[in-house]
Amino acid sequence: MEDRENLLENLVLPANTQVSRWQEQNMFFGGVHGVAVNDRRELTATGDPRRDGVGLLISN
Repeated sequence: MEDRENLLENLVLPANTQVSRWQEQNMFFGGVHGVAVNDRRELTATGDPRRDGVGLLISN
């Protein structure tokens, strides 16, 4: 398994990004989901298939 401390030390995040650290693995460990906005202000979403995640965009 990768060393979590080394991964966090080398992670580059925007200023004032809140990071929650757990002392051990928990039910939230291992899944990645994301949302992004491109230059045309269009949204994209994705969910980690390893956690049955999906990305849905809903508009009215």
